[in-house]
Amino acid sequence: MIAYFDTAAFDRIYRKEGCGSADIAALRKAVYGRELTLRLSPHHLEEILTRKVSPQVLSARIRQTLSFASLRSLLKPCEHLLIGDVRDYAARGEAGNPFLHGPVQDDYSSGIAELIESDGEDFSEEFREALREVHRQKAWLMALFERIQAKLVAEVNFATAEDRDLNSIWDDQAEELAAQIAETAGVLEPCRARGLDGLLRLNTVRLTVAMLIATAGHAPRDGGGSLDADGLHHIVGAAASGGVFVCGDQRARAALAPYAAAGIVPERCEVIDLAEFLGRLGAR
Repeated sequence: MIAYFDTAAFDRIYRKEGCGSADIAALRKAVYGRELTLRLSPHHLEEILTRKVSPQVLSARIRQTLSFASLRSLLKPCEHLLIGDVRDYAARGEAGNPFLHGPVQDDYSSGIAELIESDGEDFSEEFREALREVHRQKAWLMALFERIQAKLVAEVNFATAEDRDLNSIWDDQAEELAAQIAETAGVLEPCRARGLDGLLRLNTVRLTVAMLIATAGHAPRDGGGSLDADGLHHIVGAAASGGVFVCGDQRARAALAPYAAAGIVPERCEVIDLAEFLGRLGAR
């Protein structure tokens, strides 16, 4: 089984919030026994390592995270995953390789190794800059999501969207949203030529579009603002992993649940909370 935890889920494990030592032991046993593979993203590293805590806490956090997930199969940042998949579809009709490789992957490995060996004291400027670049990429992607969502909200009356058939909302809007992503990637016409329906079959594009529709309609109904950005960009990493998405953002899970029930979210990309995931491991 493959799973992707967002940073909030890793945080809960570290704090033993809603889980205990037995749950964590079962998680490690599944990982070490190769029953479970947890995917790791540069966004996990950036979100953990740029917090204002002591070096020792940073070292402890990253040690625990790496006891569950390996740097040897580090995913690309979310912007590269989504835009890269769209460009690969335009060129070859399929998604690309989601993993980092070569010098970039080596930079992360060496930066983490230095950090751990120094118990969090040594943080090279090169590694800091790599993490800053990851943050910039996340900000760029979130700005794209906000532009697309603003246009969507202007065109769809989400105050009455609950009364409409879910599949008709998807049918009306999904290809247009995918087209906007393709236009941003600079490959709209090649994607149209191959078929926007095919573009929507890519996990990263499909879950991104589902999330954009779901969260655009979610905020007006519950009186809140936009959902937590961490929950949104991690959906791209989870989709690229092609496994269960363990999401710590309850509002994001609630927003996507109807799309999962309608079969729009692929079954292998199920979105669940940490407690349910750990419960399944315990039952195994």
